This record gives sequence, C-alpha cells and structure tokens, in this order.
Amino acid sequence: MTKKAMEIGKSGRIIVEDLIFLIRKDPKKYSRVKELLLMNEELRKLECKRNVIITRIKIKKLKERRQKSNYTYHLWSVAQPITSLDKSDIALSSTCFSAVQRS
Repeated sequence: MTKKAMEIGKSGRIIVEDLIFLIRKDPKKYSRVKELLLMNEELRKLECKRNVIITRIKIKKLKERRQKSNYTYHLWSVAQPITSLDKSDIALSSTCFSAVQRS
C-alpha cells in the first residue's frame, strides 16, 4: 500500500492525502485514519494552549518577583521553543533575563 501511495503522489514521498485516497473505499480503515488524524490535530491544539498557559504563569511569577526585589529585569527574545517545565525555573525558555540593580 505504501508503494502505491508513493506512485500516486509522484513526489517519491508518502503523503497522508495519498494514503487516504487509497483507503477511501474501505470504510473501516478510512474511519480509523480520520479518527487518528482528528485526534492528532486536537493534541496539537492542546499542546499550543499548554505552552500559552505556561508562558502566562511564568510571566506572572516574574512580575511578582520583580515587585518584591530591588532588581529590574530586562527581557529580550531568543526565539527558542519551550521544551520542558522546571519548578524552580521562573524565566521563559524563549526569553533571556538579565538583572540590573536599581540605584
């Protein structure tokens, strides 16, 4: 089936749409593939929402810490994705922080 999908696509690669085209007449396989694709899309959306929530929490903690201390925090973007969440980590992994003491 994968060889047929590669022939249909003419790109030498297997594309999801080509596999769907091949199994469109088999209702059991077609419904399972559609279900898995829908689930994959929902998981992507949830991952994006989770990253946004984590970012908001970390920014809130940073602002609270900034108000409590005698330091000013300067932010600048590095454009790195959030890969893990550390309990002690207050800085976003996508942002760098530097502390400058107030005079």
